[in-house]
Amino acid sequence: MEWSPERFVEQAAAIHEDVEHYTRRVLEKTRYQDQANKMCSGILNFARKAGPERLAAACRLADSYGKYSFREIQDILQNKSEAIDLPEEPADMPEHENIKGKEYYK
Repeated sequence: MEWSPERFVEQAAAIHEDVEHYTRRVLEKTRYQDQANKMCSGILNFARKAGPERLAAACRLADSYGKYSFREIQDILQNKSEAIDLPEEPADMPEHENIKGKEYYK
């Protein structure tokens, strides 16, 4: 078999940097190498079926949720959830006299 982590990362990088990042995370997080290989193969096949732009958006969304699996990408693409805007970083708490803050509780 020609399945190796390096090969999956190369194929993912050719699609999009977000897909490459997601593929690396799947390879890191999955306990069994055979299972990781099958997931990566399935995820990369979505580039042909759904298109590289949709796959990259799905990988970004799944990564923001911290979910690293074939099923997560499949569900996102089936539900067309990749069009959801990612939540932005929370804004800093504004200064106000009624807000005590962490210094108050020391």
